[in-house]
Amino acid sequence: MPNVNKVTVMGVLGLNPETKQFSNGGSVTIFSVATTEF
Repeated sequence: MPNVNKVTVMGVLGLNPETKQFSNGGSVTIFSVATTEF
């Protein structure tokens, strides 16, 4: 199984998530999150 990164983010989604597919089968999702915690 390939490496997997798991992150939990809590907040309000700023924009719709955008997923990009790569020619090698990989993908990445880009999104913005607003939160009052830092």
